[in-house]
Amino acid sequence: MTRRRVTWILAVAIGIMLLALPFWTYAADASSKFSYGFWALLPPTIAIVLAFTTHRPIISLFIGIWVGQYIYEGLPKLMGGDVWGGILATVTSLFHLFSERIINLLADPWYTGIIIFTILLGGLLGIINRSGGMWAIAESLAKSAKNSSMAQFFASLMGIAIFFDDYSNTLLVGNTMRPVTDKFRVSREKLSYIVDSTAAPVASMALISTWISYEIGVISDAMKNAGFPEKIWNSSYNIFIMSIPFRFYSIFALVLLFAIALMSRDFGAMYKAEVRARKTGKVYRDGAQIMISKEISELKKPEGVKLRAINAWLPILVLIIGTIVSLWITAGGTAAYQGYLKEYGSVFKAITFTFGDADASVALTWAVVAATFVAAVMVLAQKIMSAGELVDAWLDGNKSMMMPVVILVIAWALGSVNSDLGTAEYVVSLVKGWLPASILPLGIFLSAAVISFATGTSWGTMAIVMPIAIGLAAEFYGTADVGVMLIATIGAVLTGAVFGDHCSPVSDTTILASMASASDHMDHVNTQIPYAFTAAAVAALVGFLLVKWIPVWLSLLLGFGIIILLVRYIGKPVPNLTIDEIEKEELSQG
Repeated sequence: MTRRRVTWILAVAIGIMLLALPFWTYAADASSKFSYGFWALLPPTIAIVLAFTTHRPIISLFIGIWVGQYIYEGLPKLMGGDVWGGILATVTSLFHLFSERIINLLADPWYTGIIIFTILLGGLLGIINRSGGMWAIAESLAKSAKNSSMAQFFASLMGIAIFFDDYSNTLLVGNTMRPVTDKFRVSREKLSYIVDSTAAPVASMALISTWISYEIGVISDAMKNAGFPEKIWNSSYNIFIMSIPFRFYSIFALVLLFAIALMSRDFGAMYKAEVRARKTGKVYRDGAQIMISKEISELKKPEGVKLRAINAWLPILVLIIGTIVSLWITAGGTAAYQGYLKEYGSVFKAITFTFGDADASVALTWAVVAATFVAAVMVLAQKIMSAGELVDAWLDGNKSMMMPVVILVIAWALGSVNSDLGTAEYVVSLVKGWLPASILPLGIFLSAAVISFATGTSWGTMAIVMPIAIGLAAEFYGTADVGVMLIATIGAVLTGAVFGDHCSPVSDTTILASMASASDHMDHVNTQIPYAFTAAAVAALVGFLLVKWIPVWLSLLLGFGIIILLVRYIGKPVPNLTIDEIEKEELSQG
């Protein structure tokens, strides 16, 4: 069956569902307490299924939002007996989707800040690329990387190094390492996987990051409401630290990433992508819809320009340092630090909590403005471009970010619809009643993974699942002390929430990884899914299923061993090319 035929079938099925929904729902008992129930699952399900089937993320996400907005508006009317009002909602929901849902999102300073940062980052990359700086970095790193395997390893190490924020990690690693991986014929699908795997999984466990304050707050509030003594819920920071070894999915995802890079083996769709790139030099497939313009993604050696790596690495360094400094300032700086120091009496805790209070969207915007100013001064001082050419390069870079911005806004809108419909709460209600005490961490991990995958949000998943998970843990294990099963349950929430952030096609981090790597978004998702599910399966079976019976260090060792064996015996070898081999082949082909 052709993709076009499948698309039409799905479109017709959705249309029939929308027309039939008023009559199905009208038959329900209007006197019962209103709940969207099963219908809350439709918007993310439709969006995800269409995205995988059609490879058109914008259309797929938009249809998912429209269905969700219709259910949100139409269902209450139908439940109240207003059948024609429910039918009319098929039209009004389309307009309200823009006039209320999307406009309200864009009115939020945080979302607007991320969009502005994304556009400005495109302008910075436009200047850097036109200056030849990225090409110089690629040639320099190519000498150190030696081969395709080491290029992947260096990209992974850079992802670990930028641990303080998942957005910063994604955008910096992808854009900086893309010329290097392209040079070694590493596929864009593989680069976006590397970028995605070192974003949320790293930031969520880092001791200093924009995540930690939120995670600690969610833990503390849930424990307080579950009836734990004050001395316990006041020690939520220590509980956060103790939960890190139980973040089985996040840890195993990183182990799998490095095993694949160092062993030069792949499996599933990623293997095909890597073989294509190595043998043909096509780092993305024919017909791929890359997330930024080819002028930005396909680095070409500028003519008549002396290549200086400093033209790229200095603005990037300003961006990294500027982000850290801006995070500190937006968090309240020294005054906030002194307050936390007085409260906790620990320098490390004070620094950690201060960074956790930062406004990442504002900090990133400040940093990219500073970096752009430095890049502009450098190219003008070296007479690489005139002022007019500089503005043209900056505007071209801005325009290159239009597609990822559109997808980001639509993905955020879908998350808003899911929140209003109670999608996460409904999923939790399905599994809440049947979880036995011995496998509570496993059940909570699977629930958080499903919710985060469907909604594309990790923080939202934590907010929904953590109170329920800790409440069940208090009921099963008591509130007198903090035991292994409670810590494992908390770790299950935090790492299960990361799963969807890591691999869901509707996750903003996944979208940004595709953008920063200049990859086709659904090609990134399709090639990454087998790896994400592999790490999740090992986490579930070796980690959370056995956590009651074996120590956590043994679970980690078993998981490491299983992942290495899987890569060795299921993964297929991919050519590990050196620069000399690539250049020799290119010369032979004329």
